[in-house]
Amino acid sequence: MNEQPIQLQKLHGKVAIITGAASGIDAVTVRHFADHRTRVVVIANVQDAKGREVAISIDSHCCTYVHCEVTDEGQVESLVVSTVEKYG
Repeated sequence: MNEQPIQLQKLHGKVAIITGAASGIDAVTVRHFADHRTRVVVIANVQDAKGREVAISIDSHCCTYVHCEVTDEGQVESLVVSTVEKYG
């Protein structure tokens, strides 16, 4: 039986918001979370086309894209509120 390390099992069924995940190391992080059965990963970024592309390439059932400028407190608050409302 191929068991995942305990720290990776902790991702199973969780909801995660990952900022900057339209490219680079953060896009790799989104894929890592999805590979380890995170229930939903929300990509928050301002690179709309790239962010949507990453989300679609992973799986629209477990990965979504939300436009969010993290330097804008109102946008971050809206991101968190909408994620909690949608995914708990």
